[in-house]
Amino acid sequence: MDIHPRNDYENQMYSLIIPELWDLIGKCHSKIKEENFFQCESELQAIYRNNLISEQINKFMIFYLEDQKKRLGIFTGDTLIIFSSQEFSITVTKINSPPEFLYLHPAHIIGTPLCGSEVFISKYETTSQVNIDEYDREATLRLSEERLFLGGDIFTRNGLSESIDYRNNKDDDKCYILRITTKSLKALEWSFDRTTLRPWSSMAVSPISSQLCSLMDAVGAFKNTDSLSALTELSKHRDHFVRWKALQNIGKIDNTQAKKILNTFLHDEHSHIRHAASRELSKT
Repeated sequence: MDIHPRNDYENQMYSLIIPELWDLIGKCHSKIKEENFFQCESELQAIYRNNLISEQINKFMIFYLEDQKKRLGIFTGDTLIIFSSQEFSITVTKINSPPEFLYLHPAHIIGTPLCGSEVFISKYETTSQVNIDEYDREATLRLSEERLFLGGDIFTRNGLSESIDYRNNKDDDKCYILRITTKSLKALEWSFDRTTLRPWSSMAVSPISSQLCSLMDAVGAFKNTDSLSALTELSKHRDHFVRWKALQNIGKIDNTQAKKILNTFLHDEHSHIRHAASRELSKT
């Protein structure tokens, strides 16, 4: 299994993981490889009922509190990272007030409430089959399930078609959930309006892809021909919105080169790119 610890304290952190949790990690890894991720429910229930999750969290919290410098590595906002690999992560998250939007995030989840928490979960699903990488303003969510989850109750989310909304069912600030989350399966995440359940916007899942788009805009503003080679290479990027952003900025520098790429985009694998290229060429 490919873990890739990034530094010394992450190595120390992994040394604290109890054997039973390593066993769960191994089973999750094999299920993901077999595309049977959701079959890990029974393993998660077993480790919860044996109180092993509480033991593990206590170990991590002690480790975390020993040194303030470790916060950057194992804490992200209200989330404690217990394990992270290229395939999936195991985290404990404190549930606060619901976010402004509902989110369709392209990663599968299996989870359970912790520490006596009571979590009221609303699950939404898309009303028709969607490709998350092709943002569709006509898509709609519908409420498919609402119920209270207690410790040991397992909830799931299919990241390609479902959105989950978590709410603390108690009048306190101590509501925690443990989640096993796969890597992102697509390049985009959608936000939905809570009232209309219609798409509000889409955004890049990868921060690197988002940063690339911002950098290309900055490069394009300078209109320096030295950047054409790098921009042309980025027009072949795996993320379709990065390819299109590269083309837009090539057009600011060299219109002839932009038209050449625009013609190749007519046969792009992504429908948005093909349609946009056809639309732009029809204007010339």
